[in-house]
Amino acid sequence: MAKKTKRPVVTLQTLLLYVGVAIAAIIGGQLIGTYVYPVPDFRVEAGAFDRCSKQSEATAARGNLPEAIQQLWPCLKAHPVPHGYYNLGQMYYQTGQFYKARTLFHRAMERLTIYARRYTEYPKRDLSADIYNNLALCYIKQQDKVTARAMWHKSLQARGDRPQISFALATSELDAGLLEDAHLHLLIAAEQAPDVPHYHYALAVAQRRLGKPFEAHLKQAISPSAGTDLVTIGLRAKELGELADARQALQLFLTTNPTHPNAVTAADALLDVLAALDLPDERQQMLDKLVAEGIFHHPLQRPGYLHPSLLPGEAWPANTPKLSAALADLETVFEAVQLDLTAQGSLSDKADLVLRDEESLTIQGDWQQVVLVRDGAIHQHAFNEFLYAGRALLELVERYSKGLPKGSLELSTIAPGTHIRPHCGPSNHRLRLHLGIQVPETGAALTVAGQQRAWRKGEAFVFDDSFEHEVWNNSTEPRTILIFDIWHPKLSQAERKEIRQRMNWRPFGSDADGH
Repeated sequence: MAKKTKRPVVTLQTLLLYVGVAIAAIIGGQLIGTYVYPVPDFRVEAGAFDRCSKQSEATAARGNLPEAIQQLWPCLKAHPVPHGYYNLGQMYYQTGQFYKARTLFHRAMERLTIYARRYTEYPKRDLSADIYNNLALCYIKQQDKVTARAMWHKSLQARGDRPQISFALATSELDAGLLEDAHLHLLIAAEQAPDVPHYHYALAVAQRRLGKPFEAHLKQAISPSAGTDLVTIGLRAKELGELADARQALQLFLTTNPTHPNAVTAADALLDVLAALDLPDERQQMLDKLVAEGIFHHPLQRPGYLHPSLLPGEAWPANTPKLSAALADLETVFEAVQLDLTAQGSLSDKADLVLRDEESLTIQGDWQQVVLVRDGAIHQHAFNEFLYAGRALLELVERYSKGLPKGSLELSTIAPGTHIRPHCGPSNHRLRLHLGIQVPETGAALTVAGQQRAWRKGEAFVFDDSFEHEVWNNSTEPRTILIFDIWHPKLSQAERKEIRQRMNWRPFGSDADGH
């Protein structure tokens, strides 16, 4: 006969012991969670951060972002709120430090996830959409368009009612040839913002390339009612190689808005389009007309802004004592820059430093830039890589180009076989100096206003880049130079101040061009 199995008897004492262990585990878990993720009440913490960051905000409003960044770090360490990381990331982005900005945006997302988990009322939706959008912009700057598109997808998942994000994603998809995806997101953008003409233009391009009816959206985009958006459409059409569309949009804008401030930009782009269409006679007629109407001062000098006291200008300025001193001072850094390049190795490996032709000026080949100063703002993270030349370069900036709107200091490398199309710089209030660093013996040259000049190692020259200039490297070696913009020496201090005010200058941006 089988023995009966005795059932365990659960006494009240045992039950109380189990309950006690469970409660201890719950409390312990909460304590551990609090220790690992120290998240106080978000209202208190956010308020404390906002009060602490007021000085940084005021400094940033004055245009001194490097100092504002230093002032914000202690506030963030004391009060690590998600929007604090986000604000700091934006400052780093504005100063061109895209890798640091990206790191901070990721950190903002991590903190936001923790806050949202603990506080259901935390306003996660808007901030997460903004964070992912800014992450996408960072990846675009670092040439990682695949990850950028992934970030924009996440931004749309957080907030699907933002047409500008749908459009940004669709633009990247269109560039990558992902036509069906681009078409879908452009339909969404155009539906959510039906009065934005350049959304309809991009949708028309996607539909045309997919073999779908596109005429209605194209007609809505390129029409007199589009106003200044015609310039945006013309420039985008030019980028996409839709030259007939670009020609139509830019000509319509110039016909309907001949005195608009954007007329110079539109006219210069139209001349490029006519050249690309191989219409030299029409281009010359258009150029003569634009000069006669006063849109351009000179056929070969077509910047966005011309300071009247510097007219007529010289494409190759004659040497003066001030210019000779600037050229001599720049040549003194040649050996130090060479040492830095030798120490750094390949610049292509430094994704957080190298930019590639942001203005689509390259007809063929590859053009890389390491930006140390852009629009008068010092990019300290880039200077930190120049251990030998950094201090001397900073002294040159202080001496010749302090507070220079549109002013740049860049190390510029073009690969063998590269051709940069003819174009004009943004203004004549600056002069551009080139210092040869690593230069092929033959096959690489610069043409300014029809006059050609080659670089030589260790030698500097100066030109006015508001005149039309063109660059090519037909050799088998890379060409590397140092670009240094200086104030035009004929400008007085009062005129410099007036230019800064006119351009609403702040010491950060990305509008200066160079090769």
